[in-house]
Amino acid sequence: MKSGIAIRAEYLVVALACGVTLLLYAVGIGEYLLFDSLAAIGENDALHHVVDGGPAHWWAAIDSSGSGPTGRLVSMLSFALEAFARGGVDAAGIRVTNIVIHILTGLAAYALMRELFSARLPRWTVEIAVILWLLHPLHVSSVLYTVQRMTQLSALFVLLGLLIYTTYRQRWLERAATPIELSYCAFWVFLSGALATFSKENGVLLLALLFLIESLVFRGRYNGFSSDRLAWLLRLGLLVPLALLALFFVFPPEYLVNGYQSREFTLEQRAVTQLRVVWQYVVWIALPDIRAMGLHHDDIVTSIGLFEPGTGALALFVWLILLVSLVVLVRRGCVITVFALCWFLYGHLLESSLLALEMVYEHRNYLPSLGLCLFIALLISRLSVVRMRVAVAIGLGLLLAFLLFGRSTIWQSELDMAGYHRHHHPDSVRSVYHFANAMLRHGEESAHANRQAALISRSRQGYIDMLELRPDDVVALVTLLYLDGKYFQNQASKNWMQQLHSAIDASFIDASDQRAMAALLECIQLSICNPAEVDFKKLMQRLSERYPDTYSFNHLVSVYAATVEKDYRVALATDQQILLQDPEFIPAHRGKYRWYLAKGENGQALETLRSLMGVSPDLNILLDPVLHANNLPGLQE
Repeated sequence: MKSGIAIRAEYLVVALACGVTLLLYAVGIGEYLLFDSLAAIGENDALHHVVDGGPAHWWAAIDSSGSGPTGRLVSMLSFALEAFARGGVDAAGIRVTNIVIHILTGLAAYALMRELFSARLPRWTVEIAVILWLLHPLHVSSVLYTVQRMTQLSALFVLLGLLIYTTYRQRWLERAATPIELSYCAFWVFLSGALATFSKENGVLLLALLFLIESLVFRGRYNGFSSDRLAWLLRLGLLVPLALLALFFVFPPEYLVNGYQSREFTLEQRAVTQLRVVWQYVVWIALPDIRAMGLHHDDIVTSIGLFEPGTGALALFVWLILLVSLVVLVRRGCVITVFALCWFLYGHLLESSLLALEMVYEHRNYLPSLGLCLFIALLISRLSVVRMRVAVAIGLGLLLAFLLFGRSTIWQSELDMAGYHRHHHPDSVRSVYHFANAMLRHGEESAHANRQAALISRSRQGYIDMLELRPDDVVALVTLLYLDGKYFQNQASKNWMQQLHSAIDASFIDASDQRAMAALLECIQLSICNPAEVDFKKLMQRLSERYPDTYSFNHLVSVYAATVEKDYRVALATDQQILLQDPEFIPAHRGKYRWYLAKGENGQALETLRSLMGVSPDLNILLDPVLHANNLPGLQE
């Protein structure tokens, strides 16, 4: 048994680590929002209207994410509460709250691991693991990237659910559970799981991690009864997720296959690439190098097969060796080591397997990395000399603190961060885009002519660099049309439009490209882009033929007809045709309402407004401008 003084010392060290974590992250608090944070928070009209305080406004804000099958209602509720408390969206305030959530998540992880392992591990092992996790610089893109509060809350509630289960389960090892204990445990675990899942869908991993704890820690022991056969059956059950993944890979369900229709890679290519990517995650956690970290990792090559590149086959071979090693370790009684490694692997079951998601994101390691931190702490605790253990633990903690400070400093300024990522990820199209986009926005906002000219010039070169990496990049081509039309008329290249027409036919058009088309229309409306040169209707017609189920292209034709050609008859007819195919396409309802008002047909506008309310009752959202000020400097992914 540990003495009270020893326990207090451990608590004090963890509290000190939490304070250091708070200070180091505070360095990176900035006033900007970017990428998904803009769409989900900064430009989310529902969040801005929540300050009005009505029930309809609150529900509209909570249900405004549009991400995932759950809508991530709990996360959006947290943003809504914050907007209400501060009288609007405050990027710096959101980051402060995220830092607090990070510390709370670390404390929940500490409580869980103490409950599970404190009596079975050398002193300070759990504390070292939690400190490594709190200070790890890989988590900066989960904590300071405001929208990733969704990942944070999901992890926090998963850990709380596991802690509740573990606390009750410890009582039931030597005695039977009472009915009221069972009901309380079931209720709180279910509530934690629901809160985790409605924060972000990977909260369902609570069930898998519960099974992991039961299989490796409690091993089916209950009320003084234990069975070696039951324990081994539970351990064999750990292989079920792998069997299911293999089954889904060989016989993929329709919903899984359909998800890849909007991706530039196939199910097979993603599966093979993830074999390599998860090892990359291991390297980032075990050998942290902030130069390799960043918001975007599209410079990691997609595997065409196991041997293209050949590292796919190598990764598969090493995973098989690891699987065999885990079985051997279980037989030798190294249960906590197996638990730590399985925690990491189980944490990647959803986002790093077969679902049609983007290939690589750092925030996918937010909860799984806790397992590797525990594994590293176990290795430190195995050192034979006490002074060596202390020296390695302190040295590693100081190194992570130094790296966390460095990476937080980079995040303090969007321009600094964009430039840093651009420098260290020169082959990442998205990193180059972020650099060019940030330069353009900050340049146009600058009141100093020389600074404005320098930033916009660097922005233009950044978009040209994007085309060197991806010649058919629609966003880059549209932005260059805008830049040359507004700032570089004397040196404007004449082939951007020709390249754009080729890109429309050759490349896969994603959501950012669709927004680029809206920005191109605005460029025409502002008389920056030449309508005759662009031939906007022809572009939209070709896109509509390629993507017949994407009605936004036809709707842009409606907007073009009404705002550029002042032909409200064509605009109304186009939007009406869209509504015949999709009666719930809100932009077409909004378009009809605006075009009828422009024509002076108020009665028809009122009828359209009634139709609008049948689709959504929130007039603040429905009556927003059709283009939502979607100008070129603010193009987002």
